[in-house]
Amino acid sequence: ASTTITLAQGGNDFKGVVSLTGGTVQITDTNDLTLGILAVTGNLTATSTGALELGQGIVGGNLTVNSNGGSITQAGSVSINQRIVKQGAGKLILSLANSHSQGTSVEGGEMVVKNVSALGTGGLEIAAGAKVSLDVGSAGIKIDSIKVDGLLDIDRASLTVASGLTQSGLVGMLAAARGDGSWNGPQGITSGAAAAAAAVARDRRIGWRDNGDGSIMMTYTAAGDTNLDSMVDILDATNLVTSGRYDTGTGTAWAAGDFNYDDVFDVLDISDFFNAGQYNAGMVSQAPASAATAGGLSDGDLAFAALVADTTSSTTPRKRAFAMI
Repeated sequence: ASTTITLAQGGNDFKGVVSLTGGTVQITDTNDLTLGILAVTGNLTATSTGALELGQGIVGGNLTVNSNGGSITQAGSVSINQRIVKQGAGKLILSLANSHSQGTSVEGGEMVVKNVSALGTGGLEIAAGAKVSLDVGSAGIKIDSIKVDGLLDIDRASLTVASGLTQSGLVGMLAAARGDGSWNGPQGITSGAAAAAAAVARDRRIGWRDNGDGSIMMTYTAAGDTNLDSMVDILDATNLVTSGRYDTGTGTAWAAGDFNYDDVFDVLDISDFFNAGQYNAGMVSQAPASAATAGGLSDGDLAFAALVADTTSSTTPRKRAFAMI
């Protein structure tokens, strides 16, 4: 059964308990809508022409929210037995923990995630033309699966996808979002922090790692940070020299030298390593050091010195590749 409640007058604010029983209940407001404490046994669809405040409480089925221009916010945590579905052109802001178990679907507009537990459990689906932005600083978020036909902005966060994401799928989404190098692509997986850095001629990327258990982690960093510790140092230089992947063909992971998402480790990636200006320059979140460093050597000189000093490889092609820069 489906029941529709239409509120045509302004000032429709529910301060107490909103108790709704039925298979699917639709609340539509031609103005702003504020819901109080939710006690809904079935599905709830809340539609507002203006701002929409979800309130807090329990929804027994799916929660579908639709705002055609206004922001959608939550006053407290919402326990949802199934899914959150975001529709319409408005912006949904999830600022508190939620406990829905069947994932989140964004079919239109933008959803901003401000709490690492806001997405509950389950997967994340982003339709074409829709956007999800992570606004949790450098904290980590874990989700079960992901499907991105629109745009996902991880900003400075770390995101772990438990299953279903392949190396080729991820690299394709990163390449699409990076666009011309300024992270201006209309779809894929992007980083607002990397885009901001590119605007002031600082090169930042999204690095990623296959955790070996079917999950993949991605995070904001710089080219050269092979171990994703937010620094580029001798450990990373050694990883590149010993990876054995230079000019060996496709299928190269970030940790083995593919920093530009073309699936290979070649001279372009070596150039990215040096041009990032991050070698021995501290945390990636800090501004890169100036070109001149102690002893008058550039960061690139120091990196090269570290690489050619490596004794774990007796062959020379990989070392000659760095000498080309």
